[in-house]
Amino acid sequence: MVKNQKGDFTMRFKKFPLSAILIITAALIFMASGYQNSPEHKVLFEKAKYTMVTKGDLKGAIELFEEIIRKYPDEREFAAKSQYYIGICYQKLGLKEAKTAFQTVLEKYPEQTEAVNLAKEKLTNLVRAKAVIEKIDTELTVQQLLSGPELMFDGWLGEVSPDGQYISVVDWETGDLAIRNLITGKKTRLTNKGSWDRSNEYALYSKWAPDGKQIVYDWWDDKSFIDLRIIHIDEKKPRTIYKNKESSHAYPLYWSPDSKDILIGVTEGGNHGQMALLSVKSGNLSIIEEEWEGINACISPDGNYIAYDKYSGENKLDRNIFLYSIQKQREIPLIEHPANDDILGWSPDGRWILFKSNRLGSEDAWIVPVSDGKAAGDPKLIKKGIEGIHSLGFSQNGSYYYIDSKAMENIYSVSLNPRTGKVQSAPQKMDLPAEGRNRFPIYSPDGKRLAYIRNPLAPQMDRSTLHIRSVDTGEEHVYPFEFRSLFPRWSPDGRTILLTRFSGNRSLGICQFDVQIGTVNPVLMPNLPKKEEYFFNEWAPDGKSLYFVEGQPGPKSSSVICSYDIQTKKRKRIHHTPGWATIFLSPNGKWLAFVGRGDPNRELKVIPANGGEERMLYRFTQSGGGPVFLCWTPDSQDILFFQEKTAKNPEEALCRIPVTGSDVEELGVLSINAPEYLNIHPNGHQIVFSSTGPSINYPEYWVMENFLPKK
Repeated sequence: MVKNQKGDFTMRFKKFPLSAILIITAALIFMASGYQNSPEHKVLFEKAKYTMVTKGDLKGAIELFEEIIRKYPDEREFAAKSQYYIGICYQKLGLKEAKTAFQTVLEKYPEQTEAVNLAKEKLTNLVRAKAVIEKIDTELTVQQLLSGPELMFDGWLGEVSPDGQYISVVDWETGDLAIRNLITGKKTRLTNKGSWDRSNEYALYSKWAPDGKQIVYDWWDDKSFIDLRIIHIDEKKPRTIYKNKESSHAYPLYWSPDSKDILIGVTEGGNHGQMALLSVKSGNLSIIEEEWEGINACISPDGNYIAYDKYSGENKLDRNIFLYSIQKQREIPLIEHPANDDILGWSPDGRWILFKSNRLGSEDAWIVPVSDGKAAGDPKLIKKGIEGIHSLGFSQNGSYYYIDSKAMENIYSVSLNPRTGKVQSAPQKMDLPAEGRNRFPIYSPDGKRLAYIRNPLAPQMDRSTLHIRSVDTGEEHVYPFEFRSLFPRWSPDGRTILLTRFSGNRSLGICQFDVQIGTVNPVLMPNLPKKEEYFFNEWAPDGKSLYFVEGQPGPKSSSVICSYDIQTKKRKRIHHTPGWATIFLSPNGKWLAFVGRGDPNRELKVIPANGGEERMLYRFTQSGGGPVFLCWTPDSQDILFFQEKTAKNPEEALCRIPVTGSDVEELGVLSINAPEYLNIHPNGHQIVFSSTGPSINYPEYWVMENFLPKK
């Protein structure tokens, strides 16, 4: 155990492969159980640190550190360290008790020089932050530009033009690249691919060139290959500058000031993302970061530095901001803070970097002065309360544009009548530690725990966290992963959870997470060169085999429902279905229900779990679509789903259909927007699901002006 550059008591690791990290993590856990010859206070101290750093359970860590102070007051070195870490936990929780905790280190343990110096540094930062808050620029103005349903998913993948007049967007009516006028709201297509019936290709991420005449964008074809293309907004003739069939994702980040290079992010073969400079002329790549799980990055106006955020050290929950010297080819820390800091942009005059931070307990906008590749002063608070914004970047006059989306996805619960199964309560939002991006709730087999996934901040960021919450106490354990995970499924004994691992828009296979020791092991990995993908895993009741879907998403694709024996590694194909199917196994293990997604007229079907003829239970109308996610009642007699809104039925409703196949029964209107990922408690008296809330919150375009200091 050594100190990092700031003096924190942390473990220093170089960049290990994921497998090595998991092996080390498991080894540490097993070692912790064998500290028979170590003093008890040291064992407890390591347990507390593991709870804080690896599990992310800050409240639980505080309790353990307090236990050390209470039980072992004479072990003053560890008591002082414990008191210091209590302050760190409070600071991450955004609580004012952090200041008191750091002061206690100075007052009670003055002889513990190392802990005292660290506590003094934290107190100094807190005082500076308070002073900065009192100097908010009073000239700042914030103005809403556009809002409405036509902006839904409109500019999330684009950027503001240098003159501040347009936003690059995706026209989801066709999948074409387009631009939207920020004054009139008019949208103009730059590409002309035709309707979705003719082509399943589409544009995605886009960035403006400094001259305001060209746009670089990634183009996804119907075989999931990604091109990077450039188009002139007047000529409208795209040309491909980068193509790699081995890439699972490639996206533009920023143009160089001379327009000769483009900073891009690339993932290849499911590995961690790379950040690289792409030559516009030759198409050659110069790698900047070999392993970068980034959200945003930008190049300084003088072209000498790249600013970006990334995870640093062993803490996989928070991000710091770095500069990269293009000439010297070395990384320079710019902002290192125990909070989570995400870069938003570099001011056009090159003197300031705008970033988002939760160091005060909320998501706020800050700026830091930069000069000659380093910070030239302390960060300054610009605007509080920017949770949920999506950056659109700076215009040349120093105005900052962003999308404010109030559509925060959270987990809700609804009580059901124990006798009739009817809805008997309005949806209640669960009180979770963090707002937004919470999805895939699922109860453990005994109903005592709820697992859910907290999604990454952006699709480029291939990382998510698994949360396991006690239903009775609300206590949570957080498990950060080195990958993005979806569709958690508890094993019958509640000891492990199956996860589908994703990178970009591709599945990289099925993994098994051990809840007891916190390790992840691969179960079923696809052959990536063949482009096969595995989705929607379900445990068999024996806990020794599973069901999954093999195929690729897309209207023209097909999928195969398979079973897989984990011990023998034998795979059996059970059923072939057009399109992309989602499967759900009945609790008694006899039936597989699924919904085919390849046809606008989706159908709910069941087949015997060991294979056999399919039987259609219900056909959803084209105007109303159909659900994607279902769940079985605990007695395996009925299937629950959300009926989507139609002109005839304008409200979302929970519905039930018997496995024998009779009429659909409506169990109650929920009056909530887009509920999905439905799951039912083993007692059958409560359901959970994720939703953006009672009403639709349409995106809003905003501009923030007059916030950059003039001196």
